[in-house]
Amino acid sequence: NYFVKLNSFPSDHAVIFFALSLAIYSKRARLGMAAFAWSLVVICLPRVYFGYHYPSDILAGAALGVAIMAIFIYTPTPAFVTRSLDWVATRSPGFQQAVLFLIAVESAVNYDHVREVLGAFGLAG
Repeated sequence: NYFVKLNSFPSDHAVIFFALSLAIYSKRARLGMAAFAWSLVVICLPRVYFGYHYPSDILAGAALGVAIMAIFIYTPTPAFVTRSLDWVATRSPGFQQAVLFLIAVESAVNYDHVREVLGAFGLAG
């Protein structure tokens, strides 16, 4: 049953959209503020209105999304990581693109496939 897997806290939608809003804000502040407003008014408030989430779910999701994205944006990447990623990109661009594609797909489905595989080994619920 689809609804058995659902959990409202924190809101996945709030995490994703507020994280993306901060990424936009870090490059273009005015556009980022519009993205934050859009995330709140168009994405999150209807989810509260229709009963998918409590306001606390939205607040926690927004805080989590902003915190995670802030870590990725404002924490410097060590030089050896940058060199390693450049080496992989130069040596095997197809592999790099495949990994990025898998990350994008799994992000879109909230890592359900990863959860299923880990669940098969008793590592996830």
